[in-house]
Amino acid sequence: MNRATTNLRALALSSVLLSITLAGCRTTRSAATKADKAVAEALSEAEYVQQVGRLSTPDYRTLTATMYVELNPDTKDEMSSRARLKIIRGRCLQISITPLVGIELFRLEVSRDSVKIIDRMGRRYAAEPIDEIKKQIPAYAKADFPYDFHYEHLEALLTDRLFTP
Repeated sequence: MNRATTNLRALALSSVLLSITLAGCRTTRSAATKADKAVAEALSEAEYVQQVGRLSTPDYRTLTATMYVELNPDTKDEMSSRARLKIIRGRCLQISITPLVGIELFRLEVSRDSVKIIDRMGRRYAAEPIDEIKKQIPAYAKADFPYDFHYEHLEALLTDRLFTP
């Protein structure tokens, strides 16, 4: 092999590598076009917030997540345990604390109209309508936080959806 063909091959190889490298650095996302900006400007603020909320809403019927919970009661003992969060869209939300596999210690269930707390170890339970809980909120708290909090807001908060009070 002569020196000219070796230089030609090295040049061809380096140009192929350079083109592959530059092609690999290309972005996969598309930038907003002028048409997109025009559509956004044409919408009112309320319509724009509704459209963003609709597009950012996760699509699910039932959502289940495993969490790690640390409880620090007034005593010196700390308790940490696994918990399971289950959300049935539009119906209810359950948080179940299970320190050992298959043994449920505590359950909290929030539905559209009531809150239920079940203590399996102490064999106690409490159920209260949300309207009764709202009546027990002091007047000074209502003055500081004038928004009415609904079940949908709690569900949106836990699923990272956009919500407006």
